[in-house]
Amino acid sequence: MILAFLMGHISAELNTGQYIASITSGVIPSGFAIGFIFLIATVMSLAAGIPWGRGR
Repeated sequence: MILAFLMGHISAELNTGQYIASITSGVIPSGFAIGFIFLIATVMSLAAGIPWGRGR
């Protein structure tokens, strides 16, 4: 839990959200951003095998 808060603090200090938004602003329309993130997360979890209880 501490590591999660630490990563959040570091991300906020480095303005990571604004940086990613500036990179993807011309590539991904803002209406599709949430769906695109969901799709990437789904593919990553399937590749890791987590939905079938084979988490590592």
